[in-house]
Amino acid sequence: MKIALQKNFIKRSFDIACGQQFWGIVSIEQQPNDIRSLLMTELHDRTDIEWIAGANWCLVFEKGSANDYSLSHSNESRLHVAVCGQVWPLNDKNEKNSQLVVGLYKLYGDRVINQCDGQFAAVIVDENNARTVLTVNWPGGFHRLYYCTDGHSLAFANRLELLVHRCGWRAQVNEQAVVDLLRFGGLVTEVSLLEGVNRVIPGFAVVFEKGRIIRHLVYEYPFCENHNPLDTTEAACLHREAIQKRISGHSDFGLFLSGGLDSGMNVAVAAELSSKPIRTFNVGFDSNEFDESEYARLVAKNYNTEHHELRLDTTACLDRLPEMVWAMQEPISDYSYVPTFYVAEAIKKHVDLAIGGDGPDHFLGRNYQYATWYDLLRRIPIALNVADWCVRVNDDKTKIRSGFWKYVRKTRLGRQLWQSLACATAPCGSGLLNSFCNVLWGDLPPNDLSKLLSSDLLRRTSVAAYNHTWIDRWRQLQASNSQNSFILADASLSGMCGVFAKVGAMCSAHNLIIHEPYLAAPLFRYFYGLKDSWRVDGSWLKRLTRTVPNSETKRILREAAASYLPEEIILQKQKHGFELPLVKCWQQSTSGISARNIFGVLLDNTDWFDHEYLDRLVQEQASGVRNHRYLLLLLAALDQWFKIFIQGDSKPPTWKWTDSF
Repeated sequence: MKIALQKNFIKRSFDIACGQQFWGIVSIEQQPNDIRSLLMTELHDRTDIEWIAGANWCLVFEKGSANDYSLSHSNESRLHVAVCGQVWPLNDKNEKNSQLVVGLYKLYGDRVINQCDGQFAAVIVDENNARTVLTVNWPGGFHRLYYCTDGHSLAFANRLELLVHRCGWRAQVNEQAVVDLLRFGGLVTEVSLLEGVNRVIPGFAVVFEKGRIIRHLVYEYPFCENHNPLDTTEAACLHREAIQKRISGHSDFGLFLSGGLDSGMNVAVAAELSSKPIRTFNVGFDSNEFDESEYARLVAKNYNTEHHELRLDTTACLDRLPEMVWAMQEPISDYSYVPTFYVAEAIKKHVDLAIGGDGPDHFLGRNYQYATWYDLLRRIPIALNVADWCVRVNDDKTKIRSGFWKYVRKTRLGRQLWQSLACATAPCGSGLLNSFCNVLWGDLPPNDLSKLLSSDLLRRTSVAAYNHTWIDRWRQLQASNSQNSFILADASLSGMCGVFAKVGAMCSAHNLIIHEPYLAAPLFRYFYGLKDSWRVDGSWLKRLTRTVPNSETKRILREAAASYLPEEIILQKQKHGFELPLVKCWQQSTSGISARNIFGVLLDNTDWFDHEYLDRLVQEQASGVRNHRYLLLLLAALDQWFKIFIQGDSKPPTWKWTDSF
C-alpha cells in the first residue's frame, strides 16, 4: 500500500489539538499532482498552518498557541529543515532553530545534534542528495518523531494520529509491542503500538534514501575525564547559563517546584536572573506521605515568588486518564504523569513557558547500587554468569528459580536483591530493563506476564527476558566505567518511556512549552565527566546495600546549593517529587468494580488476556492483600489507548475514565 495524502488531509480533523502538530511526506517518485500545488489549493485561506513543499515532499506545522517550531530552507543547497522544539548553538551564534540546523548539516551531516543544545526533533530534506534525515536530540523524549514507509514514500509526524489521518496509514495494533510494553513498562526500541509505525530513537538518525531506511547512532557520548573538581563554581555557572538561555526572550514563565533540591536550585537562579517576581507551581495531596508542599512553600517564601499550590482530589484525579493517554500517544508505567498533567494545566493558565527540574537524578548516579554490584561481581570468577543464570526466570525450565523469587520478592529487601542482581549482570542497558520490569511487576514473580497473557497471544508473540534490540544498541557504548554505562542507559530509557517523555507529553497536552536546564548539553557533559564520589558519596558497603544517606547523593549539586537553599531542602529525606498516592486513587476510583468493567474495551475486543488472572489482580489490589498499582494503571492506560487510537479513529477523547464503570 502506497502512502498517500488523504483527500481531506489538511482540513481540521479534530476539535482540539495537542501541542504543536507537525507532519510531512517525502516520495522518491514524481506525483501526478505535485504536493506543493495540492497544498496551495487547500491552504489558501488557512492562517493556522505553516508549510514548505516541493513536487514530491512537504513539511507542515499546524500551529498551537505556543509556537515551539521553526521552518527554514536554503534554495542554493536545496536543503529544507523543520525543527520541533528549541535548538541553541554551543557557541555564541544567534541563529534561528532551523537556520542553525541547515548550517550545521552542511558541516557535520547527520551528526548535527552533537553541535546543539536543547530538546528538539528535526527533519532535513536534502534534495540535492535525494535523502531525508530524521533525528531526535539525546536524551530526547520531549519531541517524538514517528515515521512509516512503503518503500516509495516516507511519512513522518510528531503524533501517531497524524500518520493515520494526514498520510493515510492504517491503524492496526502491533501485538508484539503490546507484550513488550507489559514486559518492560514501556516501549524501549523504535517500534510503536501501531503496526508498521516506528519512532526515531533519541541520539539516532533515520535516513530515507532510494526507498530504503537506514538507522544509525549519531550522538557522540562525551569522553569521561573522571575529574575531581576543586570546587562547585563550574557546575553553578553552567547551571546558571542553562537557565538564562532558556528564559531569555521570555518576560514571563513558570517553574515546576516540587520542593526538592533540583527544582529549588532552578527557582533560586531564575529569581536572581528575573527583574520581577517569578511564578512557581506545586501540587499537594491530603496524604501526608506524598504531600511535600511545605518544602515548596519554604523555597517560594525565600525567593518571594508568586506561588501557586494545586491540591489534587485523589477520588477524581484519574478521571482524565483518557486525555493523558491521548497526550502520551503510548502508555508508560511512570504514573507521575498524573500530577504532572494537572500542574502543567495550572501553569498554562498563566504563562506559555515552563521550566522543569528533571535530570540530576539520572545524571548523578541514582543507580549507584547496581554499578557497585557489577563492580563486585566481575571481580569474582564466574559470579556474573551465576547471577545471570539466577535471574533468568522467563521460561518453563526455570520453575525452581521462579518459585524461589516468588517467595523472596514478597519482601522489600528481596525485591532489592533481585533488582541488583538483574541490573548488575548487564550494565550496558539490558539490566535497567529488568529494573523497569521489577518496578512494574512489584512483588509478583518476574515471569507472571505469561500467566496474565492468553495462550493465543503467547503463540503469536514472544515474551523475552531481555530485549535484544536494546542490548545490541547499547553494546555500541564505550563508557569509561560501569556508573557511566548506567547513566547513559537510564537517561535513554527516561527519554523513550520514562520521566523525560512524561513531562514533555503532559506539557504538550496543554500546549505548554517545557525547557529543562539540567538537560543542557554543557551541563550534562560536566556531570558525566565527574568522579563517582562527586555524584554519590558514601562507603562501598552503603552503596552495595543502597543505604547512602540522602545528604550524600548528588553531592556536586548539594554543595553548589549551599548558598542558595535552606538546609532543610539540602538535607531532607528522599523526595517523591511530582508523585501521587496511586493506591488510594485506584481504590477510590474502582471500589467494588470488576476487571470486566475496568478493562472492558480490551477484554471485549481482544484475546490478549487471561480474564481470571486479571480479575485476581484487581481483587488483590482492592483488598490490600497485594500491591499491583503500576501494572493495573498501565493496563488501564492501554485499555484507553485502544479505545482512542483503534476504536475511536484516533480522535481526542471526550469522556472520563470512570464514565464506563
